This record gives sequence, structure tokens and C-alpha cells, in this order.
Amino acid sequence: MKQSRTPSQMRSLMQSLEPRLLLCSDHATALSPSLVYSTDLHGWIRQRDINRSNPKVVDRRTPAPMDARLTVEANKLPTRVLGSTLGSTLGTGGNPVANAAPTAYTTGEKDILMIRVRFNDQGSTYEPQSLGSMQTVLSELDTFFRKNSFGATWLDLTPDVADPQASTVTPVYTLPGTQAEYNSWNEFRLLNDAIAVAANPSAYPGNTGLAAYSTSTFNQYAVRYNGGPGGFSGQAYVGSTGTWLKNGSTGVAAHEFGHNFGLWHANYWDPTSDITAIGAGANNEYGDPWDTMGPARAGNNAFNAYNKDRLGWLNNQTVTATTDGVYRVSAHDLGGSLTTGANYAIVVNRDTTHTYWVGFRQSLTNTTSLLNAVELHWYNTENGKSDGQFIDTLPLTSTREDGTIQIGRTFTDPVSKISFTPIAKGTTGSLPWMDVKITL
Repeated sequence: MKQSRTPSQMRSLMQSLEPRLLLCSDHATALSPSLVYSTDLHGWIRQRDINRSNPKVVDRRTPAPMDARLTVEANKLPTRVLGSTLGSTLGTGGNPVANAAPTAYTTGEKDILMIRVRFNDQGSTYEPQSLGSMQTVLSELDTFFRKNSFGATWLDLTPDVADPQASTVTPVYTLPGTQAEYNSWNEFRLLNDAIAVAANPSAYPGNTGLAAYSTSTFNQYAVRYNGGPGGFSGQAYVGSTGTWLKNGSTGVAAHEFGHNFGLWHANYWDPTSDITAIGAGANNEYGDPWDTMGPARAGNNAFNAYNKDRLGWLNNQTVTATTDGVYRVSAHDLGGSLTTGANYAIVVNRDTTHTYWVGFRQSLTNTTSLLNAVELHWYNTENGKSDGQFIDTLPLTSTREDGTIQIGRTFTDPVSKISFTPIAKGTTGSLPWMDVKITL
């Protein structure tokens, strides 16, 4: 008999199983030559930084060039590298705390500091990204987070008398080292130095007269640079502050700040056999076709319903299917405000380790496979994280993007015998919904 849990119970369980640290490198192209690697019997790559007198030991999930989830096993990183929030997590004593996404951390007005830097051999006029372009990124991030959170989370873009601080793009600061020097150090040293230069520019050559900004007075911060260390487009701590950006797109920034808020990647379950969608297989990182925590697109590529619930953005407006019946799920990706009485996900406990989440998208109007269908994910507590996988319910086709469950079609889990059949689509007011027949 399946053990039944409410969504909040599942959320608490998954958060309690999170690794104790917390870093995702996205779209990495190469392993760092400054690190020593070895593999263990469980298929993890063991990594030791040999550039520090007090080295860190981390775990990096394979395949390492595509996904770097670094779990600090001991208190090895100097506090000042990671800023004030991680200082309490990775200080000189005690154990790092588990990742959690408290409501106060993921909702409300947010000030983001974008620190632009250049290496001291890149020339005195070099900009990694123009001021106007980065201000556009902040504006688009504000739109993205407002829409995804139903207005619960937004960026402060305009200072005023009552609140003189707002999200800010800094002048371009000159770092105290060359590209080659930072390559021989690492991106952690770069972030540390960027924070220090921004806080006291006049103390560093090439920065006289530039405005000073302290990351401690902002909710989130990122360093924007080109070249130098880090074979990634972006990198961020999961569930805490600190982001590296080597790409100027809003999509990459939204993906990385999603990590800061507490989200892992949005993935795909890649079955070994084409006969069943949920049989033996493997995780396909970034493989969810429509979630910005997969391909980093932002815009209408909203976080999926589980990710929104994890951040507190659905305000527990989900329904758990505990008996056979017809359950209604409303579109979660249209923004506006939460509608009283609507449920934005259907939750089905498959067993003690897997939970199905049924979601309904309507904003990607050019994706016909979503307009009259629901999407299915499952979340697995066995892997110690909460990064779920999109289930391609038509595994015999050449693309996973047709793997939603269309109205009138039934997908049945061959092991648990749970079945899902969308039977009707409608609208209440301006909110679209789908009725789904579920058999347990």
C-alpha cells in the first residue's frame, strides 16, 4: 500500500534530504586543470582544489563537464569568498545547513547587485556587458519573477525616498589580477575579489572615483565577467546568495537566480527502453523542454508547478489525489494573481520515493503539444535532491516535446497502475483549467 503524504510533507522531506552544499555550474565545457579528480565506486567524481593551502573536497555529479553540483563535505572555504549568507553556512565550525527555500527568502521585493568586472589586462575601457544591456536584463528578470510567482516576488528597479536602494548595475571595476592569474586561482577567488573591489574601489588600482556597493545590503548578487576561470555560462549557489555570469542573456540569469532561490535543474527521465516511459533509465540533465531550470530561456518558459510550489509561490494551492476521481488543474504559467479555490498542480504519491506532479501550461502558445494537454513529472527522494524529471509519455517518437498527455489519451504507470486521462478543458473567468481523471 502506498504511503500518502501531503505536498507540504513531501516538500519538507525533500528539503531534509538536500545535500549540505550547494553549487551548480551550468553549461560547463571543461574540467578545471587546477583540480585533481578521481572517481569512486558510485560514479561520482572526487575533486580536490590543489591551489588552496586549505583545499576543499567536493562531489561533482557525472558527467562533470555538463553538471557541477558541488557538495562541500567539510568547512574548507574561507567565509569571505562566499559572502555573508554562506558565511553562516560554511564558517570555521559546525556543519553546513541543508538547502531550504523559506518563504521570506523567496518572496517579496528583491534588490539584486550586478557587479561588472574586467581583468587588469583587458584594457581600461573594456566592458563585459553594457550598462543598458544589463539594466534590460534586470527589467526582464523582474517581469519573469513577477509572472512566475503570481506577484509574490519582484525586483525593486527604481530608488525612491522611502527606499533609496534598488537593483543596481555597477560601474566596471578592474580586478587586481590578470586573466592568467585568475585562471591559476579559480572563480571563487574572482568572486571574492569582485565583492571586495565593489565594496571599496579606491583601495584597488584602476578604480579611483567609482561608486562603492556592498553585497551585504542586497538580497542577491552576481559577478558579470568574460574570459578567465570557469568553463560555464553561469554558476550559482543553491539556496543561498552568490552567482557567476559569463553570459549576458536574461535566460541564464533567471536560471542562476533560480538556483539561488533553492531550485535544482529541471530534467528528463531518459528510459533505457522505448517500451515504457518510466522503466530503467537515467537522468537527463537540463532535459525538461519548457522549464527555465532546464534550457535557460526565461520569458514564457516558466518554472514548472513543483518548482513554484517549492518556492512557496503556489501558496499550497495544489490538490493531492488520494482516491480515484476527476481532479482539476489550472494553468500555472499565465501570471497575474493566484485565484482563490484554484489548484495549480495535481499531486499523486506513487510510492515512498516517487511523487507524480501534473501541471498545465498555456503561455507557450506556439507549442501545440501543451495547449490541450497536461505535463507529467516525477520527483524522487532517493537521490537526496528535489530535481524532478519530465516524463515523456510517448517514448517511441523522435522528440520528447510531444510527450505530454493530450485530452482523451491515457498514460498508465505499468508498475503502480496509476493512470492519468485529461478529459476536458475549460476556462473560469480568465483562468484556463484541465480536468484529469486519475485512477490509483
